[in-house]
Amino acid sequence: LAVFAAAAVLQLGSGHAHSVQVTKTQPEKMAAFEALWETQEGAPFTVFGIPDEKNEKTHLAVRIPKMLSLLVHFDPNGKVLGLNEFPKEDWPPVFLPFASYHLMILFGLLFILIGAVGVFLQARKKLPGARRYLKVLLWAVPLPYLANEFGWISAEVGRQPWAVYKVLRTSDAVSAVVPAGNILFSLILFTLIYALIGAAGFSIILRTVRRGPGDDQADTQKGEA
Repeated sequence: LAVFAAAAVLQLGSGHAHSVQVTKTQPEKMAAFEALWETQEGAPFTVFGIPDEKNEKTHLAVRIPKMLSLLVHFDPNGKVLGLNEFPKEDWPPVFLPFASYHLMILFGLLFILIGAVGVFLQARKKLPGARRYLKVLLWAVPLPYLANEFGWISAEVGRQPWAVYKVLRTSDAVSAVVPAGNILFSLILFTLIYALIGAAGFSIILRTVRRGPGDDQADTQKGEA
């Protein structure tokens, strides 16, 4: 629990550092992350919204004034480039990076909250009896994996249309010598292999849970005898 609580806070710091770097090196990606259509000084942070790429608007937008400029430039009046600064053929998709980026941030903040509550309960010696909190921990197990996937989606979709940024477009990076059937076969094979590994691991976990800790202790005592 202590590692989880500390890692959640450190993760927020590392994520913020990466956002600062993206703003400097891939500004159109950050513009897509925030659905920032026009360059602004004192740019707001969008908490929620529904980007409309066709009309270049964000519907139902909930924003914190000047927060984006403060976060990425450490200056509430700093200039953040909008998508209007770049040719439209160089724009990444907006909706998917925007949604995945904000879900990743939401999960990160949720981890900090869960960790803080756990540390508080542990300090008060109430953690073992906090059944609701322990159930939350159980159901939260998949969330870091989802947060990781959302981060990859935002990073990979957000850098489109480039396979190598400003050097090689994705449309030009398609292999002309690898047949589509080979790629499909590889995907199917990898999926089957990982499915088998996952099923084996899951069955071992279930067997261990069914046995319970008491059985392991009894086995240890028998071995010592």
